[in-house]
Amino acid sequence: MQQSLHGPLRFHPQRSKKRWLLFPLHGHYCRPFHVEGSDRLSSLTGAVLIVANHASHVDTLSILRALPASLRGRTAVAAAADYFFASPMLGRLASMALNAFAFSRSGNVAASFGHCGELADKGWSILIYPEGSRSPNGSLQPFKSGIGLLAVGLDLSVVPVGVTGGHDVLPKGARWPRHAPGAVSFGEAFRVDPVWPLERIVEEARARVPTFAAEGRGSAARAGHRCLP
Repeated sequence: MQQSLHGPLRFHPQRSKKRWLLFPLHGHYCRPFHVEGSDRLSSLTGAVLIVANHASHVDTLSILRALPASLRGRTAVAAAADYFFASPMLGRLASMALNAFAFSRSGNVAASFGHCGELADKGWSILIYPEGSRSPNGSLQPFKSGIGLLAVGLDLSVVPVGVTGGHDVLPKGARWPRHAPGAVSFGEAFRVDPVWPLERIVEEARARVPTFAAEGRGSAARAGHRCLP
């Protein structure tokens, strides 16, 4: 681990089962729910950096629900500090239910990178959304350059994930969820070569997100190797 990513640990995630209470609610609205590519995770050991597209608050539950239990129990979620942690109560709920931690999208970003380094050193995988915000139309947006710096600094295997259906269940700006199918697809894990230009790392991560996510809405029903109840 590079020293530049070491910093004070502000959040201590726990192997809590509180998040599992949300899975039945997720299953009620997001159905059928398909998962593909989970076999690609079986050979992974230790912490990984999970990068995914983002169109809805539902996405985090979709990905956590699709992860194997062994990986799910050691995954911390990078959540926008200016959104989820602007309110102390909302921040505590996100931390308890999802093992979320505050990640700054602007300002003191270095401290957030350092926090990720501390978590990875303790064996926690990191789930992060490199688009920086929810897509307004469900399509894959450009990735922020910070994901390149994070991937190099953490020196972890990168797991690209495509998630769809969330935009139909709870699009950005919506207040109430609705019923719609969903799917999660795990791509092949890869390692970043630190000699790669930053732009290449960012584009490599984006290009490896499973394609159905980039196709946007309406593809969930035909995507998946297995269907979760």
